[in-house]
Amino acid sequence: MARPQKEGLDYFSLDVDMDQDDKVLLIEAKHKITGFAILLKLLMKVYKEGYFYKWSEREQLLFSSRVNVDIDIVTDVVNDCLKWDLFNSLLYEKYQILTSGGIQRRYIEAVKRRKEVTLIREYLVIDPPLDKDDFKIHLINVNKNPLNADINPADSEIKDTEIPKVKESKVKENKANNSFARFWDAYPKKKSKGQAEKAFTKLKVDEQFMGVILAAIKRAKKSADWQKENGRFIPYPSTWLNAKGWEDEQPKDPGDKPPEPPKPGKYDNFYL
Repeated sequence: MARPQKEGLDYFSLDVDMDQDDKVLLIEAKHKITGFAILLKLLMKVYKEGYFYKWSEREQLLFSSRVNVDIDIVTDVVNDCLKWDLFNSLLYEKYQILTSGGIQRRYIEAVKRRKEVTLIREYLVIDPPLDKDDFKIHLINVNKNPLNADINPADSEIKDTEIPKVKESKVKENKANNSFARFWDAYPKKKSKGQAEKAFTKLKVDEQFMGVILAAIKRAKKSADWQKENGRFIPYPSTWLNAKGWEDEQPKDPGDKPPEPPKPGKYDNFYL
């Protein structure tokens, strides 16, 4: 099967206020302007290659050398990008690539001027759009072998929804794991993690609920009960979750405002 001579892009679109996106702000808040610059450099690498960038030890060392930043700093930034879903952590863990649904959507939009494009099925986070008669998507597997069916508007028998359904469930599972990690980091008593994770999973925590839980933990940390005798009376995390501890009344500090959960914005589609 013929493949396009060029897979990467010469340029990609970038919102002028990208740095106001909550996920990007989290990177810049921790890693300052260096983190923001590393993220941009990584996006440049991704789009130059196409819709993903291989991130093995070789690429990490070369990238660190080219941007003149210590590899440990680069690794920390990338790990946080994965943590906050700027890149898909499941695909990184399985294939050592950096990509996201937003990257793939923008890539496909950019290459629609070409007559056809080839995508690796296992790397897809999204369901490729089928909205042009003169644009065809060829699917190959990770070993570069063509699959039996291509994605194109004329073929109505292709079950193109099977890929995103699997990916979506995995992404949701990954987001749940990230949410629990945030809870575990915030909760002062690190005991019975397995039981805590089970209790947390049952709650089906979304971002708004996450904000409520984190704010409650922050208030509880200041309470006399949690501070006395080196935290002896802090309940186990699973106990606190099962008892809906976030609903307990706590003395409020007038200057203590609960953190607002990340708000969905116009940039979400770029990264997720």
